[in-house]
Amino acid sequence: MKSKSLLVLLALLVALPVSAQNFIGSWSGQISFRGTSLRIVFNISKNTEGKTVCTVDSPNQSVKGIPASIEFASSDSISIRIPNIGIEYNGKIQGDMIYGTYSQAGVKLELNLKNEELVYLRPQNPQPPYPYTTEEIEFVNEDENATLSGTITYPVNYQKGKKIPVIVMVTGSGPQNRDNEIYEHKPFLVIADYLAGNGYATLRYDDRCVGKSTGKYQAETTKEVAKDAALAVKYLRETKQFSKIGLLGHSEGGSVVFMLAAEK
Repeated sequence: MKSKSLLVLLALLVALPVSAQNFIGSWSGQISFRGTSLRIVFNISKNTEGKTVCTVDSPNQSVKGIPASIEFASSDSISIRIPNIGIEYNGKIQGDMIYGTYSQAGVKLELNLKNEELVYLRPQNPQPPYPYTTEEIEFVNEDENATLSGTITYPVNYQKGKKIPVIVMVTGSGPQNRDNEIYEHKPFLVIADYLAGNGYATLRYDDRCVGKSTGKYQAETTKEVAKDAALAVKYLRETKQFSKIGLLGHSEGGSVVFMLAAEK
């Protein structure tokens, strides 16, 4: 009897990853509460270790990649939790749909999900080939053992050796890439493109531990962000290519700009 029970247990353990295969993909739907609709996207995939993992997006709130856990998965049912914010989703799959219930803070709402890959159309993002020159650069924060990687965009019709004004772009709160990208919006790339057509060079760079930059971002304060921005200015000054150096900041980056301006 014991051996039979063991075989059944092993069969169940093996079956769980297989059944989760039915749910691989992006599942999108909307919850409605008090006249407001909110789109929720569950992204279910396999990681490099072969484990089934899940993240959650909320496009209306510009939030992407919230970690979630798959509590249970069978051939037709799934249970997902987001423990940090007390959300639970339980559903049953039928074809390319999951019919289920979204629960949070004692409130239960119908949430039916369709298996579809969301495509974000961003026509404002510049597309290569660009009518200007760009240069990949690096500068170092030795105190934090971090190398910051960035892009200098030169103006249209730039002539090497001619001094031009340059603007350093400082990203907003949280770890951001050089384009300050949010849901495939790339505002810093758009701004750099615009300024290149109006005679300005720009430097935009990945925050620590983002993109091609190294170092640790964890617990980075506004003062730490300001240090990196100051080092970007120092790097540009030492190239002796530029007539004037300005700063442009978004969100927390705006505070950094004022901090650095007050020091000069």
